[in-house]
Amino acid sequence: MIHYDAQTMASIPDGFKGLPNTHPSRPDIFEIEPIVRHLTESDIIDNDFYGFLSPRFFEKTGLTASDVTGISQQELSKFDIASFSPGPLYLSDFLNPVTHAEKMHGDFTMRFKHFVSSIDKNNSLKCEEFVEARVPQRFFLLSHYILARGSFWKTWAKYISLFIEAEASNQKLKLLLDSPCQYPGRSGIYTYTIFILERLAGLIAFSRELKIYEACFLKRCLFDFERSNPWPRWIIHLAKPLFYFEEKFHGNGYIPIKSIDTLTLLRNEYIKLDRLVSKGSLRK
Repeated sequence: MIHYDAQTMASIPDGFKGLPNTHPSRPDIFEIEPIVRHLTESDIIDNDFYGFLSPRFFEKTGLTASDVTGISQQELSKFDIASFSPGPLYLSDFLNPVTHAEKMHGDFTMRFKHFVSSIDKNNSLKCEEFVEARVPQRFFLLSHYILARGSFWKTWAKYISLFIEAEASNQKLKLLLDSPCQYPGRSGIYTYTIFILERLAGLIAFSRELKIYEACFLKRCLFDFERSNPWPRWIIHLAKPLFYFEEKFHGNGYIPIKSIDTLTLLRNEYIKLDRLVSKGSLRK
């Protein structure tokens, strides 16, 4: 797990190794720097799985250390990547990862396209489709919320290196990505660079049609569901079987839109009933 200081280092659970980012040379790219450093300094085996998790991984996903360590090699064996992306229900509202970034940060799409054109001279990445089409939920990936095979990480690191080279010689690219951008709910100054680099993992996986395992999907859905609205407890209890059957029926990685719609309808009807009861009590 990536750590920035003594506090985040102390929060690393047993069974996880620390990856320091205590003196970054590029603070603007956050977790990207220690991941690249480890990949370039280590002997990475193509078929082995590696993960470089955010210090806020458990806070943002609702998972525990045992959820991650409990994933077996047999579960992973048929996949290239295991995703733990936070906010699966929230993300299901968006056409693709780029439209999500457009909503969050503004004026994003043009910058993302320029970034990809600067690192993909052979046009091996499906940028236009990734930006314009409906992209399956499983490709909403963040580099610090996944486990992936070494072969994937080598490709990812190659593109990061190409970006660093392009940034040094392409003034327009540097200006576009170094511009400050909005980040709702967060203080401080952020630039487009980190949010563009965060979406590179999904673009690579989408372009290469990699197989992605939505790890702990049901638990992540429930966590996202509970924290997003002040649901009555009985609706929260109802959510679990609904999400479970939707997931089993549609296959792993399907975001249960129908379940969300059903639960939202039930919640709205509950609120109406609650208001009627309140009014009746006041009349008495």
